[in-house]
Amino acid sequence: MMLTIQNLTMLRDVISLPKESLKEICTNLNLPSVGTKDDLAYSIMGRIEGNRRLQNIALESVRDRILAGKTTVTWYSSAAQNSLRGAKELIIRNFHQNPFEVITVPDPGDLTSTPVLFSAAEGDSPHEYYLRFMWKSGVRRDYYTGTTSPIQRICNVYINEEQGAVEIRTEPKSAREVAQVLFSLIQQRTFMEETRILAPFGADVERFADALGGEFIDTSSKPGLLLDEFTQEQGEAIVQILEGLNDYFETEDIADLEDNLAQAKDVFGDNLLETPFTAIILAGLQRVSMGSDKELRGQPLYDFLSPFLQHQTGFIRFRYPVNGVFQSHTIRVGLVSNSIYFNTPATEEVIKHVRQTITAVV
Repeated sequence: MMLTIQNLTMLRDVISLPKESLKEICTNLNLPSVGTKDDLAYSIMGRIEGNRRLQNIALESVRDRILAGKTTVTWYSSAAQNSLRGAKELIIRNFHQNPFEVITVPDPGDLTSTPVLFSAAEGDSPHEYYLRFMWKSGVRRDYYTGTTSPIQRICNVYINEEQGAVEIRTEPKSAREVAQVLFSLIQQRTFMEETRILAPFGADVERFADALGGEFIDTSSKPGLLLDEFTQEQGEAIVQILEGLNDYFETEDIADLEDNLAQAKDVFGDNLLETPFTAIILAGLQRVSMGSDKELRGQPLYDFLSPFLQHQTGFIRFRYPVNGVFQSHTIRVGLVSNSIYFNTPATEEVIKHVRQTITAVV
């Protein structure tokens, strides 16, 4: 009997669900629906554990959340057509038992830093499915008893053979390690690389926000100009200019301001003549963060500074229906890490919407 997404559910997955969903599941299982999220999750798992049929029924309403939620996503793809066709059969053939039928959770003592596949389930169509990997990410010490125990991590992977896409849901460094194990398992002979998430938008996170019909609400950037020799004297000259401006607004003494500007011009020389002063000020900073609860674009300060900044991350808020009701979702786009983090717990449909926006696959 083939496993379903509900059958792959572990306690950690249930605890991550919204409390209202847990209360609804408890009610349907004739379990008390009061207590903390942990109380409800333990109660649910105690009732459905080992019973696949009951798991399918009890967790059907949250099926699209179990392997999604708050997660970081990195995509891999290949330019070669049909590069993933037959991957599922290879996984079954090369694994010691069919992970689509049997869950094999590793013993904690046997885990290493190398991810291992332990379960799998089909998606909504024959050419898409999910894999779950587990590995040891560290060791936890009990300072009362002196004993140690492994810190376990789990990663969910979505594969669409028809689209030739692999979606790895964990932080970027671990995603690369999972990708290596996965591609070895399926004997991937065609080179696959990380999908450049902003490539379709000219590496412009603001155009990505527009494609999602969303708002660009926050950014962490670095100065676009890095002066080769930004000396202590030049830094002091910038401070002198800023202090001069403050003093002018207090005293309205234009002569003092002119003196400050003239001294700074002597310090910077040609740099001040060839480079916008705003860029020089920003060049003295390591990082510039701007945040808002509304669209940044159109705000005077952001529009003024934006030409002199290189975005490192960008936060986008967009609306997408969940169970027929439009809800607000926020994602963090990592331009350096080439990944997307779903700040708002996502459903499979929301992740699919973002994925299709990037790949332009309908």
